[in-house]
Amino acid sequence: MYDVLKVVNWLRARNFADMREDENVEELTQMKTMKLLYYIQAASLVVTNHRFF
Repeated sequence: MYDVLKVVNWLRARNFADMREDENVEELTQMKTMKLLYYIQAASLVVTNHRFF
């Protein structure tokens, strides 16, 4: 299992890098982060039958 804070940090770092490369990329808000974490957890449960974090 991964630490959820490390996953969030990776999402924020990736978003920051994408924002520097493309001016049309939107900032990652807290609500978007929570939704992404929900989908990441659901996909992990469906594919591997184990929690991601």
